[in-house]
Amino acid sequence: MIRCMGLGKLQANFELCNSALKGNQKKAHREVQRYFKENAFDVPAKIRPIADCRCL
Repeated sequence: MIRCMGLGKLQANFELCNSALKGNQKKAHREVQRYFKENAFDVPAKIRPIADCRCL
């Protein structure tokens, strides 16, 4: 699980959390966007930097 400021808690796989923790922000950001797309949510106009996300 990953918790992002302004987005609440998202289901996230280990790879996503690992990417975020290692500073691979572009990859992690894409994963967050993909999560929204696959789950039929509207992607927020502005997704905060992945630095605002924490692995849970």
